[in-house]
Amino acid sequence: MMNSVKTCKLCGDTFRTKHPDTITVCGKKHTVICVICGTEFIASEYSDTKTCSRSCRGKYVVKSGIQNNINKARMQDPSKFDNFVEFKSDPAKYILDNFGTSRPNTYTLSKNIGIDIAIVCNYVNKVNAQKSCHIL
Repeated sequence: MMNSVKTCKLCGDTFRTKHPDTITVCGKKHTVICVICGTEFIASEYSDTKTCSRSCRGKYVVKSGIQNNINKARMQDPSKFDNFVEFKSDPAKYILDNFGTSRPNTYTLSKNIGIDIAIVCNYVNKVNAQKSCHIL
């Protein structure tokens, strides 16, 4: 594969890369301002990171909708994404609102939300909502 000449999107210098579709910054360290908290930090080589820490990265992911796109792509039925978001925020409330006092099993929940049974179990267990449904 031939090297392509690209312009670094952070400093404007030109550089060569064998991966022009994925590499967008040169190999220099760059001083960057965090898009969440405004802290100045040094980005590592070949990185176009926008945040200074894991905490800010988490906030950026939520703010930018990146996590929603990732979650939607992993769903068995992306048309049920709103159900998943509602379930994820409060599984016990979602189950009560959608199934009343009948306790659905995880298979039924999985089909209703459009996600894998393992993910349903993970959220149910995480918030201790086992009394709201039958774990298979």
